[in-house]
Formats: sequence, C-alpha cells, structure tokens
Amino acid sequence: MKKYSFGFLIVGLLVLLGCQRDDLCPGSTNTTPLLIIRFYDFEAPDEPTPPQNLSIAEIPETETDSLSWATYVDDEGNTVTLRRRSQDSIAIPLRTDQNLTRFYFILDTEIDENGFVTSGNADTLTFSYDLQEEYLNRACSFQRKFINLKVNRTAEEDGQNWIREINIEENNVEDENQAHVSIYF
Repeated sequence: MKKYSFGFLIVGLLVLLGCQRDDLCPGSTNTTPLLIIRFYDFEAPDEPTPPQNLSIAEIPETETDSLSWATYVDDEGNTVTLRRRSQDSIAIPLRTDQNLTRFYFILDTEIDENGFVTSGNADTLTFSYDLQEEYLNRACSFQRKFINLKVNRTAEEDGQNWIREINIEENNVEDENQAHVSIYF
C-alpha cells in the first residue's frame, strides 16, 4: 500500500510541477472584441439616445437554421440577451468563422409568452469585414480583430426603415474602448 501511495504522490507532484504560468488565460487579457454601437436621435444628434424596446437577432444562414438572439457575456460572467433593451449603446458579437454577420435590429419589439416577436419595425444590417488573427499565447490562443468594417442597411420595400443614417466611427474593431458605429434614428 505504501508503494502505491508513494507512486500517487510522485505522479501528483509531476502534474502540479508540469503546469506553467502560461497555461491559464488571465481574465484581464483582451480577447476577440465586441462591436460597440451608439444610438442617436437623428433630429438631436449631439446626445446619445436609447431606442425603445430594441431587440437584435442574428439572421440565420439557411432557412432550416433558427433565429438566434444576439448574446454576449458581460464582465461579471453573466450572459446578456439583446432583447427588448432600451439603452444608448450596445455591444454585439460578430462572427469569427466568416467575413460577414447579418442582424435584424427590431425597434418597439413586442414578444409573446413563448418568446416570439409579434410586432416591431425590423431593419436588416449586414456587417462585413476582414478577419485578422493574432496569436496571444498557449492559454489564450488567438485574438481575432475585425478590419475594414463596412455596414449595409437593406432598404425596406414599404420605406419604413427606422434607422435613418449609419456612420462608421472606427474602421477597425480591435478593442472595446469606444464606439465603432453610430446609428441615427
């Protein structure tokens, strides 16, 4: 029995000593940034203005895919769903497996008890970009940056787009320090 205990002790020490400092990715490490969008009233563009009951959903690539609400994890580790929000700025994730992401931005969203949108004014925005990868270290792997950001708003047939103007403030999404896009409504 002593022989086995000694063996487990040796194996345990080797495992503990085998871990290096770079095996853990510190929480303070900048990883792939979110796209920061600020909203402004078109008639009073100097002060940020929250759109009421804004929901954002990523548009599925195929008809068999389901609509998914845009989500992200905040600084406290909570998952935030961008559904019926009223705030003057938001952070949304862009896809890292392709060079574009399409979203519905739905103003004045009404949602039924099953979580389905029953009404609202939806505008379609397509964000296109080039992906740039930067190797951080073994624990954190790669950071992806979005370079040459462009945005296209699809015009609605009935002319009822609630988004009146879009300005790109930062062409490269490398951090989350300031707004990358301004939307005027």
